[in-house]
Amino acid sequence: MDTEVSYNFNDIRPLNNDEVRDAIEALVTNEDFERAFRYIKPDVNWKEFSETMRSFKTKEDFKSKLAYEAVMMVANKTTFSLTISGRSRLPKDKKPCTFISNHRDIVLDDSFLNVMLYDVGYGMTQVAIGDNLMIRPWIETLVRLNNSFIVKRGVSVRQMLDVSRTLSAYIRHTINETKE
Repeated sequence: MDTEVSYNFNDIRPLNNDEVRDAIEALVTNEDFERAFRYIKPDVNWKEFSETMRSFKTKEDFKSKLAYEAVMMVANKTTFSLTISGRSRLPKDKKPCTFISNHRDIVLDDSFLNVMLYDVGYGMTQVAIGDNLMIRPWIETLVRLNNSFIVKRGVSVRQMLDVSRTLSAYIRHTINETKE
C-alpha cells in the first residue's frame, strides 16, 4: 500500500523567484501599502523607493538589500547591540537547520536572527507567520516576498489536523528537498 501523500504548498509557501517581479509590482501599486510606507517612512521619496523595489529580481535581492537594511535600522534605534552565540554549533557545511524561538516577539526576533546569520555567511531563514497577522492582502505578499511561510491558524477544529499535516510536510520538504 502506497502511503505517500502529495501536498500542495502554494497557499502557505514563500514566493518563488519567478513571482518576485509581479509581487513587487502589486506592492508598489497598492494604495494601502503606499499609505503604510509613507506613515512609517515619511522622509523617503515614494517614487524612488518604488524604483528601488522594482530593481529587485529575487527574494535574496529583496532580503539582502531592503529587509536587511530595515532590520538594521530598527536594531540601531532600539538596541544597544546584537550578538550571536553558539556559531560553533552551526553546521560547517551550512546544511539546513531549524531554529525555534518562543512567541515573545513575532517578527523581530526572527529578523534579528536573519541579519546575524547573514553577517556570518549563512543564508537567511524562512520564518513562520500566522495568518491572523495577514490583515491586508499586501501584508501577505510582503511576508511571502520576505521568504516567510504562512501558518493557518484561523481554521476549524476539523481542519486543524489537515492544516498541521500540510505545515509539517512543508517544513520537512523545505529542509530535505529545497535545502533551505
